[in-house]
Amino acid sequence: MLIFPAVDSNPAERLDDLNSSPVIVNLTTMYQRNIGGIQMTPAERERAAAYLAETRENLVCSTRNLWRAQLQFKPAPDRWSHDELLSEFDAARKRTCDFVVSTNAPLREHGYPHPLFGQFDCYQWLLAIGGHGERYRAQAEEVMAGGDFPHLSLPHLNTGM
Repeated sequence: MLIFPAVDSNPAERLDDLNSSPVIVNLTTMYQRNIGGIQMTPAERERAAAYLAETRENLVCSTRNLWRAQLQFKPAPDRWSHDELLSEFDAARKRTCDFVVSTNAPLREHGYPHPLFGQFDCYQWLLAIGGHGERYRAQAEEVMAGGDFPHLSLPHLNTGM
């Protein structure tokens, strides 16, 4: 069983920066409750599958042109490399996508509180998993922009020839 800290009654007070991010705006729009019932509708199933695919593609595109040293670079000994992150993310995403397309479970009947945003039903948690892909992409881009990240340095490019 996972134990989370107490859920804030008004997380927006602490998360002004986060609430303005495109990821949160997109997730908030997608988290609208299904008023028509508690089962995942075909439209919701398609939305979840498409969002998982979109966030994976965004992450892959941001790291597509990296070479081996860049993929294996760790910003700190206790941090993951891009290779490790992509491998772990792909394994989890595949299991989640398989679940999305095959489940008939009443996802709207069950839930668990998110530590910052309050109660989520299981469908909303599927969308949150997709949101992690966007967070991983942002983290990857942050690492790539760092001064320690290995950049391709070709002597003929530096001489002005």
